[in-house]
Amino acid sequence: MSAGVAVNATLARWFLHRRAWAMAVSSTGVSLGGAVLSPLNTTLIENFGLDIATPVMGGLILIVGIPIVIFVLVWDPRQMGLPQDGLRRATTMVTNVARSTANQTRTWTIRQAMGTVPFWAILISFVIVLLAQTGFILHQVAFLEQRLGSLTAAGTTLSLTAVGSIIARLIVGRFFADRVDLRILTVIMFLVQGTAALAVIHIEHPIATFISILIFGFTIGNVYMLQSLLTSDVFGYVSFGAVYGLIAMATQLSSGFGPLLIGALEDITGSYDFPLTLVAILTYAALIPIYFAKPPRMLLRRAVSRLITRAAPQQAAGGRSILNP
Repeated sequence: MSAGVAVNATLARWFLHRRAWAMAVSSTGVSLGGAVLSPLNTTLIENFGLDIATPVMGGLILIVGIPIVIFVLVWDPRQMGLPQDGLRRATTMVTNVARSTANQTRTWTIRQAMGTVPFWAILISFVIVLLAQTGFILHQVAFLEQRLGSLTAAGTTLSLTAVGSIIARLIVGRFFADRVDLRILTVIMFLVQGTAALAVIHIEHPIATFISILIFGFTIGNVYMLQSLLTSDVFGYVSFGAVYGLIAMATQLSSGFGPLLIGALEDITGSYDFPLTLVAILTYAALIPIYFAKPPRMLLRRAVSRLITRAAPQQAAGGRSILNP
């Protein structure tokens, strides 16, 4: 209920110019954990039953997780006298306006955030897309079992989805998300997700199915990461936890509703064709609010003014300045 908010709120404070890369690495750890611990958990259940498997999994959290939280994690780099990104100020010149000091250190109350267009743009867009995405993932094995001929073959598509998620998240986080307009990147991910869903539904060749599933997987981790990045770029890191907590609550509820909706529609229509086509339609619809997911214009003007004021002496001192509103 809270882990994603807590982790991302901490990362937003530690990383500014390398935030996407940090979040990509962190969330990849989640995916790898699922890949490693799920088979272990299954083996424990099969051989020893839930009575043994459950306390073993809980014990891992206590033995591994709690000591790291208590003795390793630090909430804010300033508590250790360190700069963000591990970079000294002299090398951390002017970056894009959204990640400027003026925008990132702005304090937002919940009421103020909810009174802005970007808050609702992010919330509505990701509520829609994650409802569609989770509904698709939770039903893909049932949908593909008959096409691929066995439950085992259909089950491998989940592993393929996870592999695609890890690879694409690391690539996007390392080379793109910290350098381009996040709204453009989000639009691309939504377009890829919707189109891949349509391809899975309407192209029945097994090889094409596996390729389409892999491409769909490319979007999964990136969509979750972009939700965090857009929120932190618009509302900064000081108030990120409170604002993102509301958005994450809404998207988690919609993610839970997605599989229920797809299953109900399959029961009504007797086929997955319409429900999974709806996944694509909803994903495309989520594109519309993304345009408005940017800092309010007044704050942008203030941030640009401060960046220009600071840029001149920094460049005179030999620093590198990048102004990217």
